[in-house]
Amino acid sequence: MNKKLGILLLLVLGTFLYTFGDGYILPDPKIKRFPLRHLTLNYHRVNVRIEDQLVTTRVEEEFHNPNRKIFEGVYFFPVPKGAVIRNFFIYENGKKLKGELLKASEAKRIYQSIVRKMKDPGLLEWYNSSTYMIKIYPVPALQNKKIVVEYSEMINNENGLLKYNYPLKIENLSRQRIGQVSIKCEIRSKEAIKNIYSPTHDISISERTEHLAVVTFEQNNMQPDKDFTLYYSVSPDDVGINLITYKKNGEDGYFAALFAPKIKIDKKEIASKNIIFIFDRSGSMSGKKIVQAKAGLKFCMEHLNKNDNFNIIAFSDHQEKFSKTIVRTSQKNISRAIDFIKEFDANGGTDIYSSLETGLSYMKGKSQNYIIFLTDGLPTVGVRNTQTILKMVKNKNNSSTKIFVWGVGYDVNTHFLDKLANNNQGFSQYVEPQEDIEIKVSNFYSKIQNPFLVNIAFKINGIDVYDIFPKDLPDLFAGSQLVVFGRYKNGGKAIMQLNGSLNNKKVTFKQSVDFSANYQSNEMISYIWASRKIGYLTEQVRLNRNQELIDEIIRLSKKYGILTEYTSFIARADAIGETTNDYKKKFHSLATPAMAEQEGKYAVKQSKKIGGLKKAKSVRANSYYNRTGEKVVVNNLRNAKQQSFVNNNGVWNSLDMKKKEAAFMTIQTFSDAYFNLIEKYPKIQKYIALGNNVIFRFNNRLIEINENKGLTKLSGKKLEQLGK
Repeated sequence: MNKKLGILLLLVLGTFLYTFGDGYILPDPKIKRFPLRHLTLNYHRVNVRIEDQLVTTRVEEEFHNPNRKIFEGVYFFPVPKGAVIRNFFIYENGKKLKGELLKASEAKRIYQSIVRKMKDPGLLEWYNSSTYMIKIYPVPALQNKKIVVEYSEMINNENGLLKYNYPLKIENLSRQRIGQVSIKCEIRSKEAIKNIYSPTHDISISERTEHLAVVTFEQNNMQPDKDFTLYYSVSPDDVGINLITYKKNGEDGYFAALFAPKIKIDKKEIASKNIIFIFDRSGSMSGKKIVQAKAGLKFCMEHLNKNDNFNIIAFSDHQEKFSKTIVRTSQKNISRAIDFIKEFDANGGTDIYSSLETGLSYMKGKSQNYIIFLTDGLPTVGVRNTQTILKMVKNKNNSSTKIFVWGVGYDVNTHFLDKLANNNQGFSQYVEPQEDIEIKVSNFYSKIQNPFLVNIAFKINGIDVYDIFPKDLPDLFAGSQLVVFGRYKNGGKAIMQLNGSLNNKKVTFKQSVDFSANYQSNEMISYIWASRKIGYLTEQVRLNRNQELIDEIIRLSKKYGILTEYTSFIARADAIGETTNDYKKKFHSLATPAMAEQEGKYAVKQSKKIGGLKKAKSVRANSYYNRTGEKVVVNNLRNAKQQSFVNNNGVWNSLDMKKKEAAFMTIQTFSDAYFNLIEKYPKIQKYIALGNNVIFRFNNRLIEINENKGLTKLSGKKLEQLGK
């Protein structure tokens, strides 16, 4: 870096900080006498090309200067270690400016200066990053400016998985939302692509073949809070089997096991299924609901497989059956079924049990038997006691039929429907009044259309594993992916396998894997595991209260900072330093009235929240639903390295602290002692990055970071004490 530009850089550090996509701009100090508004980012688009292990990332962003002043600035862009900048374009009258990559030592010195001057601990996230820098002039007044950055890197293979990471979190430095964020990853491989998974974001796969996959993520009005991580694997095997692990020193580890069948599955390998569609056509389904439900059912008819058997039961206070028996799929039967669907309308009461009893009577054998059951109300005719219905259905289901339940609207008994699904190896989903039944049902059926491996059992030989979720494994369908989370004790080599039935033949798919004894780069896995366990336990407690399970929910929610309707109190300032008994009292004060709500908006929202936790594949922002069923987004609860923090009057307090517990050491923010601490114990960065005032526990000692008081110098002896 030339001396003149370096001096300019140090001068501008004393002024305002502006985020610029994955970098940020520091304006020239000669305009500081004018009050400036923050730049806004109109869009941030990332296009990624991955071929084997070579990755090219192209970032395109357009930002807006809302000020009436033109200014000069310096643009910073952190890139992954080992990445090489290929292009950097600033679109200004067609002129392209070149940037300069800072040396690691220079970048660290400048970063320390930035943190000191800007007083923004969030910058510590990129303290050890390589940084790309370019002088920007002009940043035009009241206009947009477009920047394009392109860089290449080689990605690593971890346990058979290729991992791509994009530093999206730096956007959060601006504390402003971005108009549009989109990420598109095009993966090409000579070997067949199997598992594709992101623990950080809800991705979609818009295009998929054996050797090509297009992965997308898009969100408007977004304020990124984490980097984007994508895993994928390649394998010639019929089922791709991969493992992701995370383990801290001295603690049991976490794992995510991924299973994905090949894309091109021979029709002979697709298991035939017996499927009964049971649709509520009572009077309350009239209007838009019945129109959408019929359209969704028509979609299912049009996508039945040649070897499937099916029937339709439309019920109210009586039943209308498409056929007296289950019938084979044929063009004639499908046409007749569609005509049948067109004719039924909405009227009468709701006889739930009789329709389920009839549906179960059609089933043959004990494999690939499915019922899709849709209702928008409570039983009003026939057997009306929901507990009796549950027992009778369970007794009648001697064909291992999986029952998938759809509750439409808010006038449904969620406890009943959840138990109906759980008791019969299925799951429940809910369609809210503003949602489209046709889209929901069609999307679901597309996923279960082609059963590949059924009656699945997951097994690991060689090491001890426990707390595996989901408890009951779903069937593996063509084009789908199964993700299993769990814990393990000691690391080591193991055999991971999936047993099941493939066209009525017992088969086993297995893979040698390595459960690392100490692997700490996949921390997100621990939070997703905790989400699943909390979801599972909360559902058990909601449907059948159990104090032992309640204690575990409280412990997990506190440790991992994951909220439910029953543990929202953890995000309150008065939760800091409270005892276990205090937590239990607050849990019951929230849970008792919440559990009493079996019908209505609040009950539906609870069930959907729990279902989302049980099936979590990525880390999501913390939220819960209040008594009116409205979503509450929580911003004052954060978690760093499995330690939860609550903000109280500008101070991030660890929930691990005890009331009136004195800090072992107080260090003044941005002092020499502050940076000495980071240099000696880099893991502390995650805690300190929360804010200027943080109280955290490290090595069983309470450390306070305070912007107004504390040590400014630290002796080597004092630093060593913290490590003991």
